[in-house]
Amino acid sequence: MKKIFIFSLFIAILYSTPIFAKTGDIIDFEGYTLENVKMTSKEIFSANKITMINIWGSWCHYCVDELDDLAELHKKLQAKGCGIVGIEVEGDSNESTYAQAKKLLQEKGVTYPNVVIPDESSEFIKNVQAFPTTFFVDSDGQILTDPIIGAAVNEYEPTINNLLEKKK
Repeated sequence: MKKIFIFSLFIAILYSTPIFAKTGDIIDFEGYTLENVKMTSKEIFSANKITMINIWGSWCHYCVDELDDLAELHKKLQAKGCGIVGIEVEGDSNESTYAQAKKLLQEKGVTYPNVVIPDESSEFIKNVQAFPTTFFVDSDGQILTDPIIGAAVNEYEPTINNLLEKKK
């Protein structure tokens, strides 16, 4: 009974997490890849019909567990004119932490861009408290759906296919 209560409490907290970015909002950020190359959201989003934004951290085992699947999904999405960008969020932002994240991405075969946003300066990042959290945006950065909270790899591709159908 105690386990059920704790699990129920976890779910309640997870789904009551404030995420102030909502459908219709524009996501705009400037950050750096793990290779320290400056990158803007406009550059990333304008290259795709739809971009999946996956907010993750190397300390989050759910995030790490889905990286293999995201690497495969990215290959499928490219053929559809879509893409993925990872926004890497670390509690301890230093070179060692970023080197660890970069090594992890290489081991998992991730080739899509991963960006660090300095000091979580983007408003939509400041309020994300559950990881991973995934948004879907159009080429202008407009959020197209409610975010998917938690690792839900089986929901990502159908969501993108549905969004592509709506664009026709």
